[in-house]
Amino acid sequence: MLETIRTLWKYNFWALDRFLAELDAFTEEEFLRELDKGSGSLRDKLAHICGADIVWMRRIQGEVAPQFPTITDFADRAAVAKRFRDVHVEYRTLLDSLADADLNRTYSYKNLKGMEFTTPLWQILMHVANHATYHRGQAASIIRRIKGKPPVTDMIEYFRI
Repeated sequence: MLETIRTLWKYNFWALDRFLAELDAFTEEEFLRELDKGSGSLRDKLAHICGADIVWMRRIQGEVAPQFPTITDFADRAAVAKRFRDVHVEYRTLLDSLADADLNRTYSYKNLKGMEFTTPLWQILMHVANHATYHRGQAASIIRRIKGKPPVTDMIEYFRI
């Protein structure tokens, strides 16, 4: 299972890097533009993915009730890219250090509503990567509406490189 999770995360890093590379094509106004009520901006979607990555990493590190970063922590394209790169160094370090037995280690934490849970590491790692994939799809829709063509991040494309 460990190799499957590592593969999923390598794909996750690759797909995110493709999104971050696209940010230079956006003006700050385009990056921050909310297209319609409820869909948010490209910044909002990427900040949500990154914020969740950060919260889950803090839980893995033993913080019981970490706070979700505020939108001001993601003020512009450079700030979003930096926050992603910083937390992904932590995920890479974690993934490189794991043995199969570590995947069943459980973590107790409170969700953002204050409810308590205990979850094994393998489920956390699969959830975080899947969560990012889901919201990258939403970000791709925003890119399509602003610029035309989002980056191709299908997993099969990753496997072909």
